[in-house]
Amino acid sequence: MKTSIIAEPKLLFINFGKRNIGDGIKKILNKGNYYMEVIDHLDIETKGIGNTKYDAIIFEVNSEANSITQFVSLLENFHSLPLVLIIDPQQKDMIENLVEAPLCNYLIRPISDIDFNRVIQNIINYRALFEENKILSDRLKVFERQLDTMFTKLEEKIQTNIQTLNRKEEIWQNFFDSLSFGILFVNKDYYIIKANTSITKFLNIPANKLIGRLYHEVIYFQKALEQCPGYLAMKSGKIETTEKQILKINENLKCIRQTATPTFNHHNDITGFIEYYHDVSLKKTEQQKI
Repeated sequence: MKTSIIAEPKLLFINFGKRNIGDGIKKILNKGNYYMEVIDHLDIETKGIGNTKYDAIIFEVNSEANSITQFVSLLENFHSLPLVLIIDPQQKDMIENLVEAPLCNYLIRPISDIDFNRVIQNIINYRALFEENKILSDRLKVFERQLDTMFTKLEEKIQTNIQTLNRKEEIWQNFFDSLSFGILFVNKDYYIIKANTSITKFLNIPANKLIGRLYHEVIYFQKALEQCPGYLAMKSGKIETTEKQILKINENLKCIRQTATPTFNHHNDITGFIEYYHDVSLKKTEQQKI
């Protein structure tokens, strides 16, 4: 990310220990392209620093300062801002042990305008990067809210679709069970995956007890899988039909017609079959009378 440069950074210069800025510091400040305010620490304690947003706070801790502890206490008001401390060599260790400021920079007297400008520019770059990160963070929060809204709407739509599908499934199942002929859906491994309630009168097994069972194990009136129309339909890829006379419990001879239709996927591979069961006993009886 390219860091933008602040055209006229706002700096607050605070004297601690004497009223007047040292001549060396004054010359350095006059050379810089800064918006500079100078204030005494006593004025801060009584008036504060107002609402101005500064890019950095510069403290000149003079050798005449009587109380480093008082100075550290003053720094607590600025711990979240970049700080520049202009100090004497003997003051550095003492201040470092007392100050908890992650953005604290030290300039040891005597200082040059090069050293000062380097530190200030680093702070300015940091502030610019901080502002860019803040803008990015705000944009991310907006994006997160938009995502939350989008996912909420998506969840509502999915829930609505599920309810619609459930209603359609219920309607389809009611229609499926209302048919007078029995129907089995069987996969390519010969496991029954769906059955309607009418199949019970043909196989003597409730439809819900058929799901997951092997097709040729429940067709009690076929002696071998190879005789079943489902097997023949998957082998030929065409509709296959067989008729079988069976003796029901009430000892009436019934004629059952089984018709199997192979099913295919989008690659035209056989995935199983659908088998229909019709009681054609009455029709056969009438044909015999003719």
